[in-house]
Parts: sequence; structure tokens; C-alpha cells
Amino acid sequence: MLKIVKTFPSTSAIEANRLVTLANTGEVSTAPDELAPIFGVTEFGGTEAGDNLSIAIAGPSIMVELGEALSAGDYVTAGADGKAKAAVMGKYKAGRILESGIDGDLVQIMLQDALHDVPA
Repeated sequence: MLKIVKTFPSTSAIEANRLVTLANTGEVSTAPDELAPIFGVTEFGGTEAGDNLSIAIAGPSIMVELGEALSAGDYVTAGADGKAKAAVMGKYKAGRILESGIDGDLVQIMLQDALHDVPA
């Protein structure tokens, strides 16, 4: 599978490997919590508003930083500063992580922007 990365201007400084949202202005910002639809993950950080950031929006080998201890296979959403945390039923999920880790670890994620519901 091909990894898809596109460049977008940022609304503020954003660190690498963080979950982001996309505004209707075409700018990305740090995903604040599970109430925000997830657009992608920053590949590299930016130091100020207006920086053009590479955002991974699909494909293999997308790395995200964990904000808490999680296990391989867990569904995740955005937590503090765009770090991944456990998804909550009925809220947005960013996808599923492929590796276990603790706060601060970088793990692979399969992006799946959707509401997190009980499987049918």
C-alpha cells in the first residue's frame, strides 16, 4: 500500500507524530480531544503558525506518539497535545495501533477516522 503524505499550513506550532484536524480554511491544527474528527498525523513538527507540515493521511508506517499506556490492537483517539489515547465509544477514533507502548512511545497506527461504535 502506498503512503499518502500531503503538505498543509498549520494554525500553530505542532510537534511531530501528533494527531491533527483539518479546518475548512485548509489549515491543520492539533486534534484537541475525542470530539474532533482526525485528519492525519504530522510527520515532522513545526515551530510556529503558518509552517507547512507534512501530514500522513493514509498508508503503512504512520507513527503516532502515545499519551498513555496502550496495547496493540487498541482503538485510539486524540488526547492532550494530539497524542494518542484510548478511544471512547460514541466519540471519534483516529484508528488502531499496531504495537503496545507507554506514554511517549512512538507506535504504528492504521488511520480510520470514524465514530467509534460497537462492532455489528
